[in-house]
Amino acid sequence: MRLRYATLRDEWRGSVPMGRLLESAKLLYAAGQPYLRTTTLRAVAEQIRGDGRMSADLWEMLQRRTQEEGFGQFDVGSGLFQTYRPYLEDCVVYSPVGSEIEALLPILVSTQDARDLLYLALALMDINSALSEQAYREAIKTGDMIYANNNLGNLLAEQPGREDEAEQAYRAAIAAGDTLTASYNLGLLLTRQPGREDEAEQALRAAIAAGNMHAYNNLGTLLAEQPGRKSEAEQALRTAIAAGDRNASYNLGTLLTDQPGREDEAEQAYRDAITTNNMKAYNALGALLARQGKPCEAEQAYCSAIAAGDTHASFNLGVLLGEQPGREDEAEQAYRAAINVGPPSAYLGLGVLLARQPNRKAEGCEALREAQVRGVAEAAGLLKTLCGD
Repeated sequence: MRLRYATLRDEWRGSVPMGRLLESAKLLYAAGQPYLRTTTLRAVAEQIRGDGRMSADLWEMLQRRTQEEGFGQFDVGSGLFQTYRPYLEDCVVYSPVGSEIEALLPILVSTQDARDLLYLALALMDINSALSEQAYREAIKTGDMIYANNNLGNLLAEQPGREDEAEQAYRAAIAAGDTLTASYNLGLLLTRQPGREDEAEQALRAAIAAGNMHAYNNLGTLLAEQPGRKSEAEQALRTAIAAGDRNASYNLGTLLTDQPGREDEAEQAYRDAITTNNMKAYNALGALLARQGKPCEAEQAYCSAIAAGDTHASFNLGVLLGEQPGREDEAEQAYRAAINVGPPSAYLGLGVLLARQPNRKAEGCEALREAQVRGVAEAAGLLKTLCGD
């Protein structure tokens, strides 16, 4: 098929190569279009891959030659070009670029097909968020009140200062009948806004009532932050775990960690989270074990977290090793690893560690000054105590 595409690419009628139709189809697939409408293909071939309108005879020849080389069929009844997608991906030597996908917007707006616009908006999200928003709004105009509004809300929710617009989009989707997803997303949005916890809870419970079991996890984390509601939070998280939510075991561990006498349950929750490939649970497990006076197990958990890419675990490992006589060199190594990838507080830990070692006070004070420059509040007091600054 590659040779057949090369034949079409090298075959010209005037200024038009016979491979143009396949290139137009590949562009539409790159824009997420599930169906290749003949009218849309022609518009793309003329306006994006070409430089102007083609005659009816030339367009008919493009279709005929594409069919003759075995790349698909044009179905008159449905108005679709039916092809085998791997032909386009593997054989058509052309890679659509972002500006070409952007140029599809006015063409698809003219079709007034909400589904085509919705898929284009999804494809544009990582290319041009402004055009993605425009495509969603055009899809809404054509009648897609649920999916387009919900996805528009997701897009706006990621943009600082546009939370009110995101909320409006979610509520429009809910009004159109989507409580399963839009209520869940509204709950997530409101959870991040102080003072709106009751509304967030209401939205998450609406999502749960519609069958969204993931909302139990978010409801649990929301309730855990409210005084006197830890039991409700635990119940919600355990329901999420029973429903298979991969994040709920970690959140349950976090909830139980702060409850005296429930450390064993917290440990088990973190270990359950690890079995679901929640790698951040290793770091939390290490911190729990360290507080329980289990340094060997804590060290093992931190090392597993570091191996999994957790940038905060190196700092915690440095703290743990720094408390063990004779392991100062290993603690230093851990802090320096944390400095390369983790929080500014690693300079603080390194500074304290070095300042308390004979002949390394100057290095320690330098690290503490760096921590202060990077905004670590505790640095000023330690500089005064350890360095006389």
